[in-house]
Amino acid sequence: MRKVLLLAVIFCLEAVIYANAAEAKIAVFNSRAVAAQSDPFTQARKKVENQYIPEKKKLEAQAQTLQKQADDLQKQSASLTREALAEKSDTFMRAKRNFEDATAAYQRKAEAALIRIDQEFSARLFQAAQD
Repeated sequence: MRKVLLLAVIFCLEAVIYANAAEAKIAVFNSRAVAAQSDPFTQARKKVENQYIPEKKKLEAQAQTLQKQADDLQKQSASLTREALAEKSDTFMRAKRNFEDATAAYQRKAEAALIRIDQEFSARLFQAAQD
């Protein structure tokens, strides 16, 4: 008897839950995929990437210059005195640190701009989904 009563209560509760769930309109979608495929999002992303192209080219040129300096330093290491080698090594290390700092700053700026765009589009999609 108790089992039958318990089963009846469970069925009633399930019926109430399903009835309430049927009234709510729920949609599930991948907002990032929708944004990534939208034309305004891709255009805004390209605009940001194009904005940072000159700085990226400048950093690539610096990287090539540093690579040449490293090669030259390695070639000259046998013929230089200790003091001259230490001085050139210090100069190279300073230039390398400056390059790494500039690269990190560039990456932070570009990433922040892309995140802003992503947040704007996410907010628009959320608003559209609510409406």
